[in-house]
Amino acid sequence: MPQSAQSLVLLGGGHSHAIALRRLIQNPLPSGAIDSVTLISEAPRAPYSGMVPGHVAGVYGREDCFIDLRALCDRAGVALRVDRAVGLNLGDRQVQLASGETVGFRWLSVNLGSTPLVPPGVQPLLGRSIIAAKPIQALLANWDALLSALPRWGSRPLRLVVVGGGAGGVELALAAQRRLQPLMGDRLSITLIQREAKLLPHLAPAVGDRVAQVLQAQGIELVLSETITHATLIGTDTQLRAASGQLFWGDRVLWATQAAAAPWLAATGLATDPQGFIAVNRYLQSCSHPQVFAAGDVATMVEQPRPKAGVFAVRQGRPLADNLRAAILGQPLKPFKAQKQFLSLINLANGQAIATRGRWAFTGAWAWVWKDYLDRKFMRQFQRL
Repeated sequence: MPQSAQSLVLLGGGHSHAIALRRLIQNPLPSGAIDSVTLISEAPRAPYSGMVPGHVAGVYGREDCFIDLRALCDRAGVALRVDRAVGLNLGDRQVQLASGETVGFRWLSVNLGSTPLVPPGVQPLLGRSIIAAKPIQALLANWDALLSALPRWGSRPLRLVVVGGGAGGVELALAAQRRLQPLMGDRLSITLIQREAKLLPHLAPAVGDRVAQVLQAQGIELVLSETITHATLIGTDTQLRAASGQLFWGDRVLWATQAAAAPWLAATGLATDPQGFIAVNRYLQSCSHPQVFAAGDVATMVEQPRPKAGVFAVRQGRPLADNLRAAILGQPLKPFKAQKQFLSLINLANGQAIATRGRWAFTGAWAWVWKDYLDRKFMRQFQRL
């Protein structure tokens, strides 16, 4: 599709871009500053990751945790293009789309998120019996399909395996247990496999121990220090093989391991970190191409490295919007200063949550109430435009 030479393209409908769109509604660009703004997203609605485990558990409805990108774009005067990016031609300043078309840009901002890192021996079953935790739309479609299949499951046991002992894997395991236990009773078994010797190793030391106790209390089997390297479908059973040779079996596998970048980014010519994420400076601007900005999981702040966590995508939204505005208007950019310690609220799916920051951690119903309040408050800014 032809595009003006003076255009801004927002690639991806992640949290940072949702906030940037709201910022455009509040503070529009001056008339004539740019000819067009386009958001390219794989879907017209974007999930808020903080509420997805609650939705899996049955606490939230689908509408509670999805941002209406079309409504945001309409209010901001932004064109929405529902398509998937498969490459960039930085020389011609074009985004290449899965449809075969291209979208040109003068300025580009990337907020595509990430997907779990899947070893080659597991990839053939991805999207079949193995369900990646991201992209979230695909996760929820597969989750809906599993729930729809349960009335025809008969007397068979349901074996669910969750691979990955970070916050995402822990929350999904506990959420699935809460939703499925009333439906399956003692025919349900859930196993959580973690490659490291502790759960949530990047958080306060006490957090992993507390989560392990909750998993045990909920009847979820915890397997530590095992790395899954291969998966094989044998009949309707999925066999998982660990590097140690240990075998695990499941009917469905949720894959929630560490984040990985879109493979096509490596061929764009953009500067990346060793894991393939876009390297950005303190202005959220590409270290190699000043016309490109990036935020959220897809970006690595080389001067301020931080974990891949949704809190940074949210906090980067406003400074990203302001620096895009400044770049378009030829004004100085302002640095984004990432917090060194950040609050994590982990949904335990039992009416409680763990609140942790730095080396302290607290567990209780109040933490769940706090998390629920913050999540709903975040969503209200998009639901009440």
